Amino acid sequence: MSERQARVWAGVDAGKGHHWAAVVDETGATLWSKKIENDETAILAAMGEILDLADEVSWAVDISGTASALLLALLAAHGQRAVYVPGRTVNRMSGAYRGEDKTDARDAYVIAETARHRRDFAAIDVPAQLAADLARNRELTLARYELALEATRRPELRAHFDAAGAQFRDLLTGLVTGLGSTDPDRHSLSLIAWADGLMFSCVAGSFSARVPTLEEVRASLRELLDGMLAARQTPDD
Repeated sequence: MSERQARVWAGVDAGKGHHWAAVVDETGATLWSKKIENDETAILAAMGEILDLADEVSWAVDISGTASALLLALLAAHGQRAVYVPGRTVNRMSGAYRGEDKTDARDAYVIAETARHRRDFAAIDVPAQLAADLARNRELTLARYELALEATRRPELRAHFDAAGAQFRDLLTGLVTGLGSTDPDRHSLSLIAWADGLMFSCVAGSFSARVPTLEEVRASLRELLDGMLAARQTPDD
């Protein structure tokens, strides 16, 4: 078993279906290099192996979007942060390293080495608490979206899907009614659409690398409710 290091650098060549991670020590020697499937179990297993290598792990990825969203969320949920190494930088730096042709393993090594030599890359900010919630429920949320799409193609699923959604819609309609909504049905639809859009954007959409903080979510919800309920405060003409 290798001696535990004080610090190592982990470079991740991110992809939609799988990632490749490589870990180097302070001399640039490769300590760990493996393919990682892009699912929670595989990422957590790899993360555990890498964290066992050193007291401090400096993470770097070449994509800060949808492909790396789950990886970044799981890192944040475990107190880890990654820096963003742009793909053009990786391509430029690859010329400095001799050896095999371009592969995922080679790119991951170059990312790790680039992060080891440079300190000017920006950290990717993923709020830990919200990231943990999104990471923990991501598979369920994606499964719900897949079921919704399937229900549009299979009428026999439509009734079950709508019935399940109606339970939440009825509860929300009752809540906004109690708050004084002048149009509870329309307002509950707007709130559901906002919540669904927020979840989709953070789990699978364009905001997967910039998950809002809980304070930002509360502020947005408050603004939405204030706008909906303003009508009850307006005097009759």
